[in-house]
Amino acid sequence: MKEVVKKEVLKLLEAGMIYPISDSAWVSPVHVVPKKGGMTVVRNEKNELIPTRTVTGWRMCIDYRRINSATRKDHFPFPFMDQMLERLAGQAYYCFLDGYSGYNQIVVDPADQEKTAFTCPFGVFAYRRMPFGLCNAPATFQRCMLSIFADMMEDSIEDKKGVENVVADHLSRLENPMVTIKEKCINEEFPDEKLLMVSKRPWFADMANFKAGNEISEEYSYQQRKKFFRDAHFYFWDDPYLFKVGQDGLIRRCVDEEESQSIMWHCHSSSYGGHHSGPRTPAKVLQSCFFWPTLFKDCVEFVKRCDNCQRTDNVSKRDEMSLNGMLEVEPFDCWGIDFMGPFSSSKSNLHIL
Repeated sequence: MKEVVKKEVLKLLEAGMIYPISDSAWVSPVHVVPKKGGMTVVRNEKNELIPTRTVTGWRMCIDYRRINSATRKDHFPFPFMDQMLERLAGQAYYCFLDGYSGYNQIVVDPADQEKTAFTCPFGVFAYRRMPFGLCNAPATFQRCMLSIFADMMEDSIEDKKGVENVVADHLSRLENPMVTIKEKCINEEFPDEKLLMVSKRPWFADMANFKAGNEISEEYSYQQRKKFFRDAHFYFWDDPYLFKVGQDGLIRRCVDEEESQSIMWHCHSSSYGGHHSGPRTPAKVLQSCFFWPTLFKDCVEFVKRCDNCQRTDNVSKRDEMSLNGMLEVEPFDCWGIDFMGPFSSSKSNLHIL
C-alpha cells in the first residue's frame, strides 16, 4: 500500500499538480482502495460457487469528509438522464468526449489550496488543481463544461408548456468575450413578470436543507421537530437529489409537484404506459423509484382526468343496448341449429341450443 501512495505522489509532483506544504488546518487522511474490475466465480471453503468482483489494482483516495461537511454546497443543476435519452431518440449515432483528467484541468484558487492538503507517510501536500473527493467538484466541472460548449447548446430554453424562457435566454447571452463572441448584442430588458416570478417551494425543501446543510426551520414546534427527526432516518442526501428508503427497502428519489406530472404521464399515458387503473399507476411509479407524499391520490386524479381512459372505459351492463334479431343475411342461404340433450335438469332446462 505504501508503494501505491509513493507512486501516485511522485506522479502528481512531476505533473506539478501538488506541492509540499508545511501544515494546514484542513489536513485530510489518505486511503488506498482496490480498483474493481469484472465479476468472476470462485469456490469457497464449502465448495460453493460465489460471484466475486476481481481487483485489477489499487487507487489512492483522499478522505475530504471533514472539509466537505463545512463547505457550502453548490447546487448547480446537472442534466437528467431521462432528458438526455429523449435527445438521443431517433438518432443513428451517439458519440462523446472523454477529457483526460478533467478535474485536474481546473486551477484551485491559491487562497484555498491549503484546504486541499492531505497527509501521507512522505509528507503533507496540497493541490494546485482541483482533486477528486470535494463535494463541489462535480458542480464546478459541470459549470466549466457548459461555459466551454455554450455555443453548442440549444439557442433557447423552453419549459414543459412550450413557452420560451426569456430570462434564461438573456442570462445565457451575457457578455463574455471568450464564449459569446459570435452572439449578437441584446438590448431588450427583462420582462418584470418573468424576472420577479417565484417558483413553488418543493415539499422536501426542509428535509433537503437538513440533510445537505444540517439546517432546520426555526418555525417548527417541539412536536414537529420530534417528528421531523424521526422521519429523517428514512432520508439521505446524494447531491443534488434527496432520496427516501421505503418500507420495502428500495431507494426512491423525491420529486416535486411539477416533475411528478411528467412521471405520471410516462407511467400512464405514454406509448409504454398502458393506461392502467388508479391503483396500478402508482405501483408503476414506485417501481420506477420515484416518491412524493400524495403519490396515490395524485395518480387516481390523473387517471380520472385521462381523456383516453374516459372514452374507452368498460361499459357496464346497465348501459348496454338491447339485442335485436338479424333481419337479413346475405352471405348464407341456409342456417342450421344443433341440439344437445336431454341432460339433468338445471334451472328447469334440459337441452342446450
